[in-house]
Amino acid sequence: MIKLLLSLVLVLLVSCANIQAPSGGPPDTTPPEILEFFPAQNTINFNDGIVLRFNKYMERSKVIENLIIIPETLFEYDWSGKELSISFTNGLAENTTYSLILGTEYTDLLSNKPDRAFSLVFSSGSVIDSGKIYGRILHPKPEGAYIFAYFSGNHRLDTLNAINTKPDYRVQVGKNGEFQLPALKDGFYRLFAVKDLLKNGIYDITDPFGIATKDIAVHNGIAAFTEIKLGEIPDKTLPEILSIISASNNKISIRFSKPMNDSIILNSAITLLDTAKTESIKSRSIYKNPFTSNTYELISLAPLNPDRIWEISFDDNNIPYDTAGNLLDLKRIPKFNVITKIDSGKVKLFSKPFSDSSDGIQTDKVFDFTFNEAIDKNVVKVEFKLTKLNELSELFLDTLPANDNQILIASNKNLEENTSYNLLATFNNLKSLSNGLVSDTTIHLFFKTEDKRNSGGISGRFTPKILKCNKSTYMILYNQSNRFIQKLGENGDFNSSSIPADNYNIELFCDDNDNGIYDFGTIYPFEFSEPFYIHNKQLKVKERWNIDNVNILEVYDAVK
Repeated sequence: MIKLLLSLVLVLLVSCANIQAPSGGPPDTTPPEILEFFPAQNTINFNDGIVLRFNKYMERSKVIENLIIIPETLFEYDWSGKELSISFTNGLAENTTYSLILGTEYTDLLSNKPDRAFSLVFSSGSVIDSGKIYGRILHPKPEGAYIFAYFSGNHRLDTLNAINTKPDYRVQVGKNGEFQLPALKDGFYRLFAVKDLLKNGIYDITDPFGIATKDIAVHNGIAAFTEIKLGEIPDKTLPEILSIISASNNKISIRFSKPMNDSIILNSAITLLDTAKTESIKSRSIYKNPFTSNTYELISLAPLNPDRIWEISFDDNNIPYDTAGNLLDLKRIPKFNVITKIDSGKVKLFSKPFSDSSDGIQTDKVFDFTFNEAIDKNVVKVEFKLTKLNELSELFLDTLPANDNQILIASNKNLEENTSYNLLATFNNLKSLSNGLVSDTTIHLFFKTEDKRNSGGISGRFTPKILKCNKSTYMILYNQSNRFIQKLGENGDFNSSSIPADNYNIELFCDDNDNGIYDFGTIYPFEFSEPFYIHNKQLKVKERWNIDNVNILEVYDAVK
């Protein structure tokens, strides 16, 4: 009998030590909650331990990983079933308001996450700092992001470098992107939205981030509702030249490690220098290689001496940069040898504007003919003929500025929609800039223009209230399928056409640096993100209907 009782006791002890969620029935997908806590919210003269009681058995390590006490304080913890007890290793500082914040990345034993973060405010003194900043991170998937806040009473914000400085306050946001910073003193706060990928409580250069459009003032405990746009992982990698290969004695291929800004390279004047500094030859032509990505072809003004080693040099005011704006790493430009071979390839057409018998061609289409080689446009003879099918009338076409291996043509007016056309293009005396060889080609294309019967247009004016831009203002119409961006006129006027019928969200932003895109700011050297406004109503675009005099008035919800 004694042996039986000992066995039962051992079984009970093992079962109590192994906490598991109940089995059977439908799966539990409800979020975990904190049912009770001690002390009560806003308790003063507190110098005891904290107790949190959950409604479920929790994944204990996840709870501790997501628990923050601000100001940062050493603590110890102990679990008993669903109850967490916290004690402070060195006690609490005198006359200090604390916040215990439990983020949204912890889970119960079934991996369910909470709907919102939890915050408990208490003070070791007789006063509670009651200031709060409410806000929202704007991102398709904001969960897991943090708000880092730096207080002007602890930092000089004008010299703050968040890259190596821990924030004074740190709080995690939930699935809806909302956040709250409680128990704040009056003053100014600099806010960053950060996806803290390393979970080290500090901004690292690989972390996606966003910055508030201005420092947030807390006055008499009150601050304006704050929205922050969270960007993706910033690309800080410098592009390099991976290789420079001689294709002939006057032609080289330059391959970059990343996609580059084409206009800078195609309009640059590259100099070729021999390493002995005895010869210097300018480039005659630069064009993008149509076969190999991130590669450009350069033709020199004169043949390069194959007995020498060569290098290339860029003008100081025209250094290439990638599509993210990172300047070329000039320390990693390889030297190259030149072969004696003379280029013997003829010019061939690489790509046409579209395939023969294509449908849905834009009515303002630019016809792009790209060749495998740079051509001498001073001698090429180009003839175009564009007619409506079954009609004799011919439309006027003109050539547009283009790269050395391209010929661009366009009609002087938009084509008719849902209409069939015939394009005949003849290129005679296509002379290669590299070797002077000549070829001819003729292209015949039938096509039909787009049917805009399901499209509409809008025109009107944006009337700002808070969003006052020093430079350009851009409007974005977007939904899950489409995105249209337009620069507004000086008076906020806009006019958009050929927009597929649908409901659209409206966003406006100030393009402070005139680059045509929204910028999320920079951590260091510091720059605020560009101001923006997201309209609280959708815009409905109707089929074959032009809606005029649309007035987008900047308004804000009374309660966010």
